[in-house]
Amino acid sequence: MWSFTGNENNKRKEILTMIANTYDYIYEQTDEIMFLINKMQAIFRKRELTEEEIMKITEIKVTNIDDVTILCALDILLGNHNEFKYRFNKLSEKDKTLIKDYPIYNLIKNKNENQ
Repeated sequence: MWSFTGNENNKRKEILTMIANTYDYIYEQTDEIMFLINKMQAIFRKRELTEEEIMKITEIKVTNIDDVTILCALDILLGNHNEFKYRFNKLSEKDKTLIKDYPIYNLIKNKNENQ
């Protein structure tokens, strides 16, 4: 895991804020779930999610039950590691590789490495 000095950490948070704001704008224009997931991922990397953000993610999860890729990303954001593992293990090797290539996968990969 990376180690940041105070100034570097502040710059990192500023960058994550800009990223979250950009994805928020794109999501508002397109209403595509992946942009909201990317926004939430940037927020997650910056700080803990708020109750409101968790409820929004949960609402999306309930309405996207057929898209396993989205469900895996949402499980990572919600900290549902067992649900993620269950869904992930049912995927084909091709789909597993696809998910592993997404930056959000690093959130669960890093968590598993630190345990």
